[in-house]
Amino acid sequence: MPEPTGIVTWTGVRFSDFAEMIGVQPAAHYCRVISHDGYWVDEEMPTMMHPQVMLAWLINDQPIPPINGAPLRLVIAFRYGARSVKAVSEITFGSPSLPNRTAPTRG
Repeated sequence: MPEPTGIVTWTGVRFSDFAEMIGVQPAAHYCRVISHDGYWVDEEMPTMMHPQVMLAWLINDQPIPPINGAPLRLVIAFRYGARSVKAVSEITFGSPSLPNRTAPTRG
């Protein structure tokens, strides 16, 4: 029987490094992260750029299993677990000056 300790080691890339690599513009005010099943969250860019926010592909030095969000999971360590999107399939950036995008549908 498993003996949970409450300590998980995530391995991946800081979201801020990812955003810099892809050239996210300063005009981006928020980020929408969408799961393969349609679940999504919007977070403000200052939250996403925090050093404890990451895109992870390993959990405890092993590939993330599907139940825990394989192949890529957003981890926001200082927010409620529901904000850490599992099985990330899409990431978009927006600004109040851009046209509103409708919320994705589930499934």
